[in-house]
Amino acid sequence: MGKRNCIERERIKNDSFSPESEAIPFTQKASKCKINEEFEVIQGDFSGYEAGSKIRIYKRNGKIFFVFIEGGGEGWSFEKRYYCDEEENVIKHIEREAENGDAITGPQIEIEINKSNPNVRKYVEEDIREIESILKIPI
Repeated sequence: MGKRNCIERERIKNDSFSPESEAIPFTQKASKCKINEEFEVIQGDFSGYEAGSKIRIYKRNGKIFFVFIEGGGEGWSFEKRYYCDEEENVIKHIEREAENGDAITGPQIEIEINKSNPNVRKYVEEDIREIESILKIPI
């Protein structure tokens, strides 16, 4: 089967250590690929001054069912996982992290879910806005 109907785009975003320092250009990438009639994967690769992250959003029949985020900065790295129900509400949120550039091998910690707004799009709204801005389409 494989991927089909892929949209892949990138753009340059300038970032700096502080507002007073010179901004450096960083490439931001995003893609949206249909795996088959049911499944699609949306990905964003973001980098900046001393930090970066990658987000993968998995959808089934147009609804988000899983989100995986990994990233970090100088001396720190993290992973976040969001498992969702059929209405895109988070039913499980787990994280783990490491310091000093170590591999992320520690225990997973379950994070309390925001009961007032459990929708996964609220949890990752900044990443979704960035992907939509790069791809120029709604996800």
